Formats: sequence, structure tokens, C-alpha cells
Amino acid sequence: VSLTAKEQGLVNFLHALGSSASMIRVRDMTRLRLDAAGQNLSASVTFVASFQKSPKAAKTPVPAPATSQPPVRGTNGPAGSAEKSPKKSAGGSSRVTGTNAPSKK
Repeated sequence: VSLTAKEQGLVNFLHALGSSASMIRVRDMTRLRLDAAGQNLSASVTFVASFQKSPKAAKTPVPAPATSQPPVRGTNGPAGSAEKSPKKSAGGSSRVTGTNAPSKK
């Protein structure tokens, strides 16, 4: 911004700007000169406005959906027996089979 003002007016403006709760500040003032008549000051002023970043919304954990299926029971024992653990193959990886096994996508 290029401005022209009397000395007292410019000083009062800059003082009020710096002492208020405004988030606008003067970053740079260049070419401060007195005019030929000696009555007014002219200057180029760069203002900067600071804004507080809005806080990000806190991420809330999403609960897992409730399933209505009963847990998978082992096939070799009576009802109420412990769940059957998957057997490991010779390669060291485990394989789950049955109707409730996860499907590959």
C-alpha cells in the first residue's frame, strides 16, 4: 500500500495497529520520504494478516460392527468345546477353512 499522511497521523495509525487485538501487522515499510512542501510523509507499506489455524477435528475411533453370528466351534467335540485352532502346513503358514473363513478379494 502506498500512503501519504501527516507525521502525527501516520505515527498514530501505526501505534494503534500494533497495540490493538488486530491480527494485521506491518511487515515492511519502504520509500519513507517527506514531500517537497515538508508537510506530508509518503511511504510504501506491506501489511500481513495472521490467522490462527482452525484445530483439526479429533478423530474418534469407529467401533467395529456387531455381528449376529455365533463363534465358530470345532467339529470334533461337543457343543461348547473350545474353538478349533487352524492347522499349520509344512510351509509354516496357517490356513483357515470352513464357511466363516475370510474370502480373498
